[in-house]
Amino acid sequence: MPTQHNQSPLYFIPGTLCDERLWTELWEVLGDDYSCHSLTIPLLDSIDDIALGLIDQLPSEPVDLVGFSLGGYLAALMAVKHPERIRRLCVLSNHPAALNSMEIRQRELSIQYAKAGQYQGLSDKKIKQLIHRSKHQNLGIIDTIRAMEQRAGVDTLIGQLTITTLRPDLTAELSGSQHPIQFAFGDQDPLVQHSKISRICEQNSQIQMDIVEDTGHMLPLEQPSKTANILRKFFV
Repeated sequence: MPTQHNQSPLYFIPGTLCDERLWTELWEVLGDDYSCHSLTIPLLDSIDDIALGLIDQLPSEPVDLVGFSLGGYLAALMAVKHPERIRRLCVLSNHPAALNSMEIRQRELSIQYAKAGQYQGLSDKKIKQLIHRSKHQNLGIIDTIRAMEQRAGVDTLIGQLTITTLRPDLTAELSGSQHPIQFAFGDQDPLVQHSKISRICEQNSQIQMDIVEDTGHMLPLEQPSKTANILRKFFV
């Protein structure tokens, strides 16, 4: 998207095994009002190092930041660890807390399969768990998810899961944040605990949330227009 002087820059962090294609339709809906830039999650030795690697991809002045899923957690971590670099923060499809024991075990199994050469990619069943049932026949969404995963590859899967599975709970730090923060997630997202985000919002008037109906985990792909409206309302 060409940059114009009157555009507001927005910086986007994708999720696990995702790339800039996650944002394509969303950016088209946003149009020329914003200059949109997708960051790349680096594979480094620790989750704090990843946050620093993402900070290095930003300009020196404070920015407006959008993160999806793992990218949402990383965006929140950047706001906690490097608050002077973030102006406003939008977290999509994530609550920035530690993973539960079931999620950790599932990730450990995925790493084992991948290292043994037994990882076969996302199954139809797994993809359909990530999106609302009304999108189960939407080949555009399904093909985009598959294409992003294939481009990322097994080494990226192993690296991202290994480094980011054990993560600190950022709830307390965000509750006391001075940044305006917007959460948005689908009403049928199986990976987001709505109650945790509600509690953060109750504790800080600068934090708000939007719940998008008939939507699973892949909010930017499933609801690009509604996501764009949320961003426009927040990043005024």
